[in-house]
Amino acid sequence: MSNRATIAYRDGSVAIFRDFLQNEWPLSLTPAVPRRPQCRFRTQCVDDESTKGSPICYGSNMHHAHSQANGVSPAVRERARPVLVPPVAFDQDGYPHSDGSTLFGEHQARTLFNTVVMLWTAHDGQLDAVVAGDMFVYDREGDPQPVAAPEVLVSFGVRVGEDERTSGIRRKRNSYKFWEEGKPPDFVLEVLSPTTWVVDVGDKRELCANLGIAEYWLFDPFDKYLEDGPLVGLRLRKGVYKPIPALPDGSIPSAVLGLELRPNGDEVRLRDPKTGRELMAHREAVAAYEQAEAARKRAEANCQQAIADCQRERVRRLRAETSRDRERAARQQAEKRLAELQASIRNLRGRG
Repeated sequence: MSNRATIAYRDGSVAIFRDFLQNEWPLSLTPAVPRRPQCRFRTQCVDDESTKGSPICYGSNMHHAHSQANGVSPAVRERARPVLVPPVAFDQDGYPHSDGSTLFGEHQARTLFNTVVMLWTAHDGQLDAVVAGDMFVYDREGDPQPVAAPEVLVSFGVRVGEDERTSGIRRKRNSYKFWEEGKPPDFVLEVLSPTTWVVDVGDKRELCANLGIAEYWLFDPFDKYLEDGPLVGLRLRKGVYKPIPALPDGSIPSAVLGLELRPNGDEVRLRDPKTGRELMAHREAVAAYEQAEAARKRAEANCQQAIADCQRERVRRLRAETSRDRERAARQQAEKRLAELQASIRNLRGRG
């Protein structure tokens, strides 16, 4: 049997994923399946016809998903939503905003952190912008189960409260709620991993399209799960995600962000097309800060040295002026004494 799988989406498009070793394939293609990972999410894993006799636990934050050839099934929402792992923290309205799961590998964490920091820095001070990573998303008020928890989420034009306008400071969010923000997110980026890629390219794609998220992006730091390269951008058109064509240099433009994204090894880089400059990743920002701090310290040291030199020069001038004043006073005293002596001599001569 071939180690290739075909997943058909609602819009009729077909994605064919790359060949790779049987023990890396996350679906059961032969009776000899890999060892089943321990499930931290539910007591029972999905056991449909595609995995009958050998259920597979994906162990992912978006949980067990098997893409189906006939569009989105009624169970997509349930299969795609994140499942909470105790201990769970709740906000004041009773909605969970964090749990005890550790869901990120090194590649996911690096991409999430760098991308969120770059976008957050780019939109710092913009009150109607939300930039978040691994934030629970709720689309229905009253439903305490999050519908998604994307690696990177960006939303523009959200509601801004009067307190925010007055203070100029964004309110703190623990989760993204459609009814509070007034709209769905605009941009979602998912980082593929061996345990999440099937969900990310299948059910979660359908879910985000149904939620009305304008752009859905997939990044494969392993460069082995996506046929069209490690980075794929999809734009919602009439309810269906269509691929965003790449530019000649390989980067892909995001109309939502107004930036160009490109893969760079195991990370995603962002470029401003207006300036042609890339946004700094966290390590680059830290390096730039350290360089600026070192330059500041050198400038401060030079300034202190200049101040000390100036003070020494001032002391030297004061001493020189004091010395000149003393010399002037001594000369004046000597001239006065000389005048007195000359007057005395004239008086003595007059008497004689």
